[in-house]
Amino acid sequence: MEMGSTYVEILTSSSLFPPGPLLCASHIWHNDLHDENIFVDPAIPTEITGIIHWQSTLAASLFENAIDPGILDYDGPDIESLEQPILPENFNKLSGADKAAELRLYYSKALLVAYRRLIQKNTPLQAMISRLDRARVERSHCRASR
Repeated sequence: MEMGSTYVEILTSSSLFPPGPLLCASHIWHNDLHDENIFVDPAIPTEITGIIHWQSTLAASLFENAIDPGILDYDGPDIESLEQPILPENFNKLSGADKAAELRLYYSKALLVAYRRLIQKNTPLQAMISRLDRARVERSHCRASR
């Protein structure tokens, strides 16, 4: 048996992951959801009667939807923790262009870490899923839970 598939079997059979239905159930992702696209009953304003602009809506497992928003535009090395990023020790010795590049990376990473902290606090299941190796775990775990 290939070593990689052994690890996947161990991980997907353990309690590290939520049960299959939580991990693999479809979730709707409507990327244009705002008050002008939601219709409510005037007599019962808490009752939604319709939602429009579904053309780019996706129904997929959280594996597909639990991604970092593209607007964050982070293109640096993988972020291993939610600790506040730090500038390199030699930052003050760098040239102007290198300093600017390090500063851009620092701010970009700080923004992504802040977003992930917010997700961790408000939607822990999404945060946990976003840290998984989607390609390997989804195939094995979701098939096994059906």
